[in-house]
Amino acid sequence: MPDLLEVTGAWIQVIGTAIAASRETLLVLENDEEDFNGNCLVMIGNAIEAAGNSLQAECLPTFLIV
Repeated sequence: MPDLLEVTGAWIQVIGTAIAASRETLLVLENDEEDFNGNCLVMIGNAIEAAGNSLQAECLPTFLIV
């Protein structure tokens, strides 16, 4: 059964993905890849995704490579 940290990380990742994807879609539709605010929103979404991924990684079992 997944623990709270893993589930929280997954939801944070989903939120970050939604933010990045929604702005990426608008950038494509507007044909304005130089839009600074839009690119910043994509970067913020990617950063939120990374935070969620790191929380999920904390739940993985550790393996020793010898």
